[in-house]
Amino acid sequence: MARPIAHLAALALGALAPALPSAAERVDRFQGTARGRDGAVLYLESHEVRRSGDRLHSATTTYRDPAGRVLAVLETDFSRDPFAPSYRFQDLRSAAVEVVEVSAEGVTLGAGDRIRALALPAVPSRRLVAGQGLDRYVRDRLDELEAGSELRVVFAIPSRQDFYDFRVRALPGEATGRTVRVRVEIDSWVLRLFASSLDVEYDRASRRLLRYRGLSNLTDARGDNPVVEITYAYPEEGTTRPEEPHASL
Repeated sequence: MARPIAHLAALALGALAPALPSAAERVDRFQGTARGRDGAVLYLESHEVRRSGDRLHSATTTYRDPAGRVLAVLETDFSRDPFAPSYRFQDLRSAAVEVVEVSAEGVTLGAGDRIRALALPAVPSRRLVAGQGLDRYVRDRLDELEAGSELRVVFAIPSRQDFYDFRVRALPGEATGRTVRVRVEIDSWVLRLFASSLDVEYDRASRRLLRYRGLSNLTDARGDNPVVEITYAYPEEGTTRPEEPHASL
């Protein structure tokens, strides 16, 4: 069954396992806690991001249930393009696999036994993004978003075997506040009637992702993608900020 469009913009997050870091590389680690509408913890995310200086190499995201059982793994290769990386997502409960492979020749989208090769998008004003590259692109353009710009991106969605146009914009907030809230939604107003948006919140100074609200990339027991709110904690902080009544990506 094809997954909903909106949650795929959150993957965020090729089938290449990340190489072990060399002495010149470092590994950044942080955690995410996903809660359902009732506030109960649904699953936990463990993120490992490998980089040399400011250059991203790869990332591994491991999803676990509250008891610690591994549910899914996302492997992302940023070496060619930090905004349109190749990646492999495997749900270990069902053995379902989704793959995006990006090269100079084009993009290959895989979902189970369905594979489709597409040419690279030909519209220069719309940046190709894939998986967790969307988060990286938003961070890179956060100043423009705060200044009122709307970004248009082409998002590669393996389960739909196609590209979709999305728009990204900052939501109103305090100019001197700690955070910047951003909304990601499908560009077509017709499709927006059927596809929910997702909201994210970034730390203005560090540009770290603090909070996400939208459809999960993990299915529940009924096979649906539930709406989740994910808060992120970084080692030196220990914990995230206290829960707030509003939610953002």
